[in-house]
Amino acid sequence: MEVMSSDCALELFSRHAFNKDSPSDDYKELSRQIVSTTGRLPLAIEVIGSFLFERRQPIWNETLDKLSKAPHEDVFEKLKISYDALTFEQQQIFLDIACFFIGEHMANAIYMWKDCDFFPDTGLDVLISMSLVKIVENAFWMHDQLRDLGKEIVRQENPINPTERSRVWIDTEVLDAIRTKEMKKNVQALDLYLGNKPKVTIKSKEIGRFERLRYLKLHSGTFSGNLANSLTNLRWIVWRYPPCLFLKPANICLKKVVVLEYSDDPCMDNSKL
Repeated sequence: MEVMSSDCALELFSRHAFNKDSPSDDYKELSRQIVSTTGRLPLAIEVIGSFLFERRQPIWNETLDKLSKAPHEDVFEKLKISYDALTFEQQQIFLDIACFFIGEHMANAIYMWKDCDFFPDTGLDVLISMSLVKIVENAFWMHDQLRDLGKEIVRQENPINPTERSRVWIDTEVLDAIRTKEMKKNVQALDLYLGNKPKVTIKSKEIGRFERLRYLKLHSGTFSGNLANSLTNLRWIVWRYPPCLFLKPANICLKKVVVLEYSDDPCMDNSKL
């Protein structure tokens, strides 16, 4: 998208930062400077303006300083200013949505976040007020650039080794993470699609290395072995179309699970508990 004119950019910023069409007199020059540093990109203006709404002037000055140090064309660094201002729990909610839940109904995610003490009612209210997330017909919606921001933040947790990241969703990386023998103490969420590899079996000792796993989505494939001491921190499991001929798990531990989605027939609706 092309950049906005200076006047239109200032008006858009004012609507989010002041809830009116123009800035207050004592913030007018500061507002113009901030708009200029965003490169007059609509999404950056909306996010930064929402972030600054009802904040003290020292925070405005600090934000301007941070924006001035980011490369003019670097939208990532500009948007990340708002992410950095979130609490730890709000950051986890933002990253979960960016990596997994865009287009998903909000209810199940809220069950998981509440059980993890992420305080989702407050967190979502903050994310919405800062224009980082929107709710459309009870489903999560996020701008593509914000989605990419979230995924890039996760990638930068360890650009080389996906097993050291908090979330893994690229199928080849998920399989590599499962097959490696070291403990995965950082991984909180996995999303693995095995539509063309339905006979893939995940051994209990392999999945047991994910000590902090709280969300698991598995499309096809199955488990084998005794899982009594595995998946002990899991809160949400989505398991779709397991190949019944290869279904061999025993004693799956689901004592902390608050959402279970299971479907063994592509023609049937998911069963949800």
